[in-house]
Amino acid sequence: MTVLSDDTQRWEVRRDEGSEGVLVTFRGRITGEDGRRSAAAFLAAMGTSTVDLTFDVRDVESHEGAARKAWQDQLLPRRKQLRSMTVVSRSRLARMAATVFAMVLGIECEVHEERP
Repeated sequence: MTVLSDDTQRWEVRRDEGSEGVLVTFRGRITGEDGRRSAAAFLAAMGTSTVDLTFDVRDVESHEGAARKAWQDQLLPRRKQLRSMTVVSRSRLARMAATVFAMVLGIECEVHEERP
């Protein structure tokens, strides 16, 4: 299992050994720096594999636009390595934004209020 996070505990990237899925969990207020560091950690966990990405953002209070942009900038060049995206959020706005982001990436997207 690969688990990457930082001292703030605002984000965590988890990939179980042999799994094709990567779980990214965010909590609290997400800064632009959190976005840059978590996206880089995701890319490291993904490596050269093709993966299914799950974002669990149920416990996010807010995020800076720079955090979203960091993920967009880092994922777009490697979008061919993304098979699908699942977003878990109670926020309709977050679920809608995720759907649009998946369309830009050209991948399938599922949205849920709770983890499936």
